[in-house]
Amino acid sequence: MVTLEQAKSCNMFHYAPACTTTRVERWRRNGATKLWKRSPERFQVPVKFGMYSYSHITDLNADDFHCENDCPLRSENDNY
Repeated sequence: MVTLEQAKSCNMFHYAPACTTTRVERWRRNGATKLWKRSPERFQVPVKFGMYSYSHITDLNADDFHCENDCPLRSENDNY
């Protein structure tokens, strides 16, 4: 899960359902994190996967992603 602090600082994210196998989907930051003054728990991080896939990590779908440093496959194998 991506937290608000990780959304501000991480540059590489993994799609969590794909990290249960040996395949890893690496999404990279594609801009600045958007924050809201009236709702401080909300955030939106623009991300890119591959050459043509763009999306956003938000507080609503943060459970589907994690920072690259927190990947469960990293502890099992350094060359994931």
